[in-house]
Order: sequence, then C-alpha cells, then structure tokens
Amino acid sequence: MALIDEDGQGLAARRQRVTDELASLNLPALDPSQGRLLVLPVRNVETWMVWGARWTTVGRPTQPRTPATFLGVDETHDYKRWRARDGQLLPRENHLDTFQLGRAIATLNPATPPGGLPPALEAILRPWGDFMDWVRR
Repeated sequence: MALIDEDGQGLAARRQRVTDELASLNLPALDPSQGRLLVLPVRNVETWMVWGARWTTVGRPTQPRTPATFLGVDETHDYKRWRARDGQLLPRENHLDTFQLGRAIATLNPATPPGGLPPALEAILRPWGDFMDWVRR
C-alpha cells in the first residue's frame, strides 16, 4: 500500500505518474485485490486527518448520504499548511494521527458511506476493502 499526497497536481495526473513509473520499472500494475493499493487524497493526507477529527468529535455518525452533522472539509484547501485555495489562512484545528485515521477508514462501509465524506476518500473505500481482503488471505 502506498499513501502519497496529490500535492495540487490533480488525482488523475498523480495516479498516471505512479502507473507510468511502475511500468517503466517493469513492476506489476496497481491492483488492490492482488495487494497493490494506491491511496491518494486530494492535495494532502491532512485533509482526511481534519475530516477524521471532525467526524470523530460528533460521534462518528454512519448514516449514508444524509447531510453531515459537522463541518465538512474542502478538498481544495491545504490543511497541511492551513491555507484556503485563495491563499487565506485557515484556523488551525485538531486532526487524527495516521494510525487513528486508518482505524476510522477501516470502519467505513463503501456501500453506505457516511454523509460529509470527502469524495477522494469515498473513492478509495472499495479498493481499500479489496486490499484488506487480500491481506486476510
């Protein structure tokens, strides 16, 4: 499993760069069901860490597709440097550490993701589940 930041390049461009690099090294392509997963948040993983802290603070609600009961994250903001997309400072706030974030993600159901889930995080839930199935074999 590789977790890398998108760093403003765009998800498709970053994923393609990884795919091309694997091919140039004659390594197998990404395939979560075969133990090769790329976890790619928009901008940086701190976006998900802030989401996780907000979600945990309100009790980890799991109602699918209902409006979130907490302030969601804007995936275009830079939560690593605490800057909005327009360059304005964002207020600093708590975020989950990576271990706690991983535990939180592991509880999410890809068929019924909770309201307020960042789209890029929702997109990796099914591949994450396929990867975890591979790990358990």
